[in-house]
Amino acid sequence: MSSKELASRMGVSQSAASEMERREVLGTIRLDTLRRAADALECDLLYRLVPRRALEETVYNQARIVADRNLGLTIYGMGAPGEIVTSANENMQLHQLIGSLIDSKGLWS
Repeated sequence: MSSKELASRMGVSQSAASEMERREVLGTIRLDTLRRAADALECDLLYRLVPRRALEETVYNQARIVADRNLGLTIYGMGAPGEIVTSANENMQLHQLIGSLIDSKGLWS
């Protein structure tokens, strides 16, 4: 469909339709504009967020970050770059804290 045809269906000028297409490419288009375009095209606009990882993994990773910070763990040993190597006692404390953080409020603040 040409921008002229889309403009006609949306009840806007051709330049407005072209500007809408430009904003879509730039990622600056407004949702209400997309919804109007979808209606003109007899489509439904679906807007959703798709997690990159499983929810459980995301929550666990965040709890691990907070737990590491709260316990003051430091990077040491021969682990992979950025890996935190812990003693048995620190590991036990870490896992207990992670478990308590997972179900607590304020995990993301």
